Amino acid sequence: MTMQTNISNELTRFHELLASNPHAKRFGEKWMSDKLFRDAFKRDPYNTLAQYQIKLKQREVDLVIQGKPSSILEHLEQIRLQKERLTYQFYGQDCAPNDEVWLAWRQRQISRQVFDLGPQHALSNIHSSLAIELNKGCSVGCWFCALSPDKNSIPMLYESGGDARFAALIHAMRDQLGPAVKSGFLYWGTEPMDNPDYERYCLDFFSITGIFPPTTTAIPHKDPDRTRRFLKLAEKHNAWITRFSVASVSIMNLVHSLFTPEELAIAECLPLNVDSSMAYGVAGRYRDYLKKHPEMLQAQQKKLETAPFYKELKDHLNEETHAHGSIACVTGFLVNIVDQSIALIAPTHADEEHPLGYITFAKETFSSNREIFNAINKVLTNGRILNLRDNDMCAFPTYIIAIQEGSDIVFQGRLGTRVRASGLGDAGDLNKLVSLLDQGNYSTQELISSFTGKEDWSKSTINRLWLMGVLKEPKAC
Repeated sequence: MTMQTNISNELTRFHELLASNPHAKRFGEKWMSDKLFRDAFKRDPYNTLAQYQIKLKQREVDLVIQGKPSSILEHLEQIRLQKERLTYQFYGQDCAPNDEVWLAWRQRQISRQVFDLGPQHALSNIHSSLAIELNKGCSVGCWFCALSPDKNSIPMLYESGGDARFAALIHAMRDQLGPAVKSGFLYWGTEPMDNPDYERYCLDFFSITGIFPPTTTAIPHKDPDRTRRFLKLAEKHNAWITRFSVASVSIMNLVHSLFTPEELAIAECLPLNVDSSMAYGVAGRYRDYLKKHPEMLQAQQKKLETAPFYKELKDHLNEETHAHGSIACVTGFLVNIVDQSIALIAPTHADEEHPLGYITFAKETFSSNREIFNAINKVLTNGRILNLRDNDMCAFPTYIIAIQEGSDIVFQGRLGTRVRASGLGDAGDLNKLVSLLDQGNYSTQELISSFTGKEDWSKSTINRLWLMGVLKEPKAC
């Protein structure tokens, strides 16, 4: 009860902050998305604001024009920082699994992602334990989508068995994940509003877990009345965030014309148009697009120059390594209730083997609600590998550079990742182990056995490196 009360209080404070100056929030959305707005504001700020019905105090606008600190910019920064704090508390603490096995697997996956995706990405990722798709496919078909769903969207209707299937699934996941089930959300490579019963599923999720799931929709303008009702429903149940993915300036203008700043106070409008300051995830459809239009990657990298972490990674960006090599945010279960599938996944840098930017460790299907529990257990048995098995290939992944310094190894990963492992043992033995791991041709048992009389040392050292996340993931069963 205390945990629930604390997070509820934090959510209330966050919503109050969002609602305290909705016009500053709208100004930020227009500024990030629309170059014409930025140019017009610089030429004629007050008439430009009036044109878009953005009401800000003249003194504060003058400060923005002069490039000085203002309450407008301070408010936007407060929203950003409060969102970071709330995200860390909710996903990193309140929704962390309480099972030691889950915690160990999850933490090693996050450690691997630090090397794989860079610390800026891996440590700010929510690492949700559960995503559930209520549709098969997505009607929106964004050209930059990193998850590349089919464009034909098939929903699981609530009154056609969806209610019982969803309830059985959430109860099974709650039994398996404990408090981590609260981190779940009800979409992935799908548009949640494609399902006409989406709101009913959200209410069922709330009744079982105590949390109203976050929502990201790309079609808030398709049915404005439904969107208004949903915003009120989400606010009533203290949903921590509702987001609109806005694919063009014209859609942003339409959304702003349909809804007042006050109506959208707790809804985050993400500008995803080409000229916005938001960078796309380099996976899926957008990764395919960049293969045909490599010049666009420079524009993508250019957008990052305003990011607070840019200086830390600018020297590490190239054609193969991107700051947004994945948009995957689940280190846990991915479920589709239409095709009745359950998978265990975790983010990785998109490549030919993992074009959508995540690893699928295991996947099972179920044909009845009674089979859900068994399907979950099969997925965990086959996919949640806690220690390297004897026959698993034991090697460094291609993005790891291991530099031996005496009895230490300095590991370098993508985007400036650099971690030292100290006191690993005799320099000669360590040199041999690093060489064998670099070659990548040996199983775990072959590596351990190659150190005659020092098998215990080689086994414990390999296990230490495994827990650090610097060894290659084994193939799923």
